[in-house]
Amino acid sequence: MFSKASFRHVVLYSVYFLCAALLIQAAKSEEEQLLIDKRRQNKRIYALLNHCSRAVIYVFLSAVFAGLTLGVMCADTLTLEIIAESGPVPDCKYAAKVLPLRRGGHKTLCTLIVSNMLLNVLIAEEFTTIFGYIYDILLYQRGGDVTLMPSTNAFAFWSFFSSTLFILIFAEVIPMAVCRSKHSLKVASAGAIFVYVAMFITYPVSASLGKLLDWIVGSEERGQIYDRQELKKLMRVHTEREGEQGNLAKTELDLLIAALDFHERFVREIMTPMSDITFVDENEPVVPDFIEKVWLSGRSRIPVRSANGQFTDILVVKDLLTVNPRMDKEFQPMTVSQLVKSANRLFAMVSGNTTLPAMLKFFQEAKTHMAVVFSDDSVNSSPDLEATRKSFYFRQVDSAQVIGIVTMEDVVEELLNAEIYDEYDRYDPADSVPSKAGTPASAPANLVIPKEPKKIPRVNFYSYFTHPESDIPLSDAQVWAVAYFLNRMVPAFVNWSPPYIKLLLDDVKDQQLVVPESPRSEAEEEEEKHSNRATKSNAESSHTFDFSLTSPYMHNDHTKFLEQAADSKFILYSKGKHTNIFTLTLGGRVDMLVGNDNFPTNLSSFNSVGEEALTSEFYIPEYSAVVMRAARVYRIPKHKYELYLSYQSISSHRASHIRVLGGRQPNLSSTATTTAEQSMEAPLLANRDETGLGSSTRGYGTL
Repeated sequence: MFSKASFRHVVLYSVYFLCAALLIQAAKSEEEQLLIDKRRQNKRIYALLNHCSRAVIYVFLSAVFAGLTLGVMCADTLTLEIIAESGPVPDCKYAAKVLPLRRGGHKTLCTLIVSNMLLNVLIAEEFTTIFGYIYDILLYQRGGDVTLMPSTNAFAFWSFFSSTLFILIFAEVIPMAVCRSKHSLKVASAGAIFVYVAMFITYPVSASLGKLLDWIVGSEERGQIYDRQELKKLMRVHTEREGEQGNLAKTELDLLIAALDFHERFVREIMTPMSDITFVDENEPVVPDFIEKVWLSGRSRIPVRSANGQFTDILVVKDLLTVNPRMDKEFQPMTVSQLVKSANRLFAMVSGNTTLPAMLKFFQEAKTHMAVVFSDDSVNSSPDLEATRKSFYFRQVDSAQVIGIVTMEDVVEELLNAEIYDEYDRYDPADSVPSKAGTPASAPANLVIPKEPKKIPRVNFYSYFTHPESDIPLSDAQVWAVAYFLNRMVPAFVNWSPPYIKLLLDDVKDQQLVVPESPRSEAEEEEEKHSNRATKSNAESSHTFDFSLTSPYMHNDHTKFLEQAADSKFILYSKGKHTNIFTLTLGGRVDMLVGNDNFPTNLSSFNSVGEEALTSEFYIPEYSAVVMRAARVYRIPKHKYELYLSYQSISSHRASHIRVLGGRQPNLSSTATTTAEQSMEAPLLANRDETGLGSSTRGYGTL
């Protein structure tokens, strides 16, 4: 039996152990709670990172679909077909990849818009979840005290603001800007795989909406089609903005625009009017005087006028070669009417309202080069003429009012948008000299042509040395010697008259290019002595290039070679850089580096370079030329060359009727020139009303 004391002890111990157990349990529960809260916090962080990753992926995909909406749909199918079939590589590959999507039309458009919209909704949801996790993380860090936290409305506002900002900038503005750039086709091609995947996922929705839009607005797409005026403006804009680097040259543009205008022009606009027509009467006898006048008229085909004033036939001048005119009194000469009837040439009459394409086709089919033009108003009352006029030509129409003539040459000139001159044409001096800025239409009144010396001056090549101390000009005999040298040795001046070359040289003047001296090593002095000896030997052996003289820097590239120049004025030519200057070296030396192989050479006394700059439209040298020591040179720019060439051409026209088209003259022998001048000095036909032979300023065609 337990005593009361023992029972008391048992109760006390029990209470003690119970309290200890409770304290231990409480401590363990607190530790477990802290561990659980920590684990929950880590899960929140991981979940936050997960949702941030999802948001980034959604923003990226939304940006892809927003950009592709613009990149794929902005180009019409016609443009993509043109690029895919004839565009440059790799644009043609990109266009071929995008074209099937673009042909999808409204279905592709609905796929892109629906996908972009769904992703924007997902982005907003993700941002709401992200800010919820941020709120829980901050609440845990602040001990769960809600009073220390911002309100939930503030977190909701920042969630809305952030999602809207991200969607606007990263999912709309930036991708659309990228797809509007020059890389839009490449970006659209790269994102095509995303469109196909989205089209598969959203097919029930996008296909249904696409069919609905096809039914409402229609599915046919013509593409951007330009009319004639818009097409001409488009070509002009391309040429102007691309400049010299463009694929369409100015000459090509002129031809294309002329071809477009060609279909809008009519015969009455290009014909030669009656006041300028040369014609003959049908009753005129074919006698030597008549044949001479016809040949001197410069025409190859001449209309024949009947007694009633109507044109009835065409006289082809080369048919006169078959006529043997006799001057016997007993011999009855053949008339023009008899000649043209025996030749049986086609006589064509066309309406002034005939289009130029129809006129050109008629010339091709009818195998003729000239047609008489009549006015439609004069024959509208004739019912028989309407049926005949459909064939464009007939033998004679008495009631037709002739208003001019048209030739195949006139039609072709309109197609080429340029005048065509040949040996049968006569024209004014202004016609032969291109109208350019700085080129006068006539020689100045105060232009004094120097008188040639009785004997060609004989000077020593070494008399053209440089004067470093002072600029001593060349003597008159020295300049004449250079003029004769250019006339005989440089093809661009072969057909010039030496006095005009002398005028040109006096205008441009020679240049002394002397590089300031600097301290030189013994090796450089020895090289200079060697150069002087070689230059002298070079001049004595027909002025050939000295290929043996090479400086160490000349084996480098052109950039390093040009850097050796003491100043930019000593750089005469730079490889790959446009120039329009011809250079003649009188004395000293000009170092050169030629081609991609950096071949070194030099110009010595009376060597020239850059002739093509005077004779070609656009010249880019394949070499570099620099004055390293000293040189005396003539530098002749192209505009000066053309200016004095025009002076010579105008002066030549005053002395004879031989004219030169363009910058280079034909190489006529003295005998041929004399014969031509004598033949052209005969009086030409002009205002000979008594014979019925009119006058004109240009020919109607060629034989």
